Amino acid sequence: MRTLVVDYFTALAKKNGTSVLEATKSTPKKWLVVFTFLTLFFASLPSFVHGNPAFLVITPVLAWLSICNYWHDAMHFALSSDWRINALSPYLLPLLSSPSMWYYQHVIGHHAYTNMAFKDPDLVHAVPLLREHESIRWRPAHAIQGRLAS
Repeated sequence: MRTLVVDYFTALAKKNGTSVLEATKSTPKKWLVVFTFLTLFFASLPSFVHGNPAFLVITPVLAWLSICNYWHDAMHFALSSDWRINALSPYLLPLLSSPSMWYYQHVIGHHAYTNMAFKDPDLVHAVPLLREHESIRWRPAHAIQGRLAS
């Protein structure tokens, strides 16, 4: 697996004329997406605060898109080739959770034990609603899970 990853990013770096490290980080196009979603999110806040019905849906969606494109990637040290930007930027807008808690729980806990029963903390986030692994005891609420996914 390691060889496949190294080969992929080495080829991407060569194609883009960058270092292998830069090939693993956000492209200018990705930065544009990040800034666009963050700008739209902040621009939507006044309408959200004033209770505009459309923005009661739009603003949370923009918040989620911002989290997915900025916060999550920074927490995985994949946003910038400058580690300080990755380490500090999630603290500027901690919409999902405490960056410190996320780093230890998800980045270390989940990625060290991905999908391993009784070790991966991400498997038990939504147990009452989702059964994400066979180690989770089946509950009647899980019966509709397959229909929701299709």
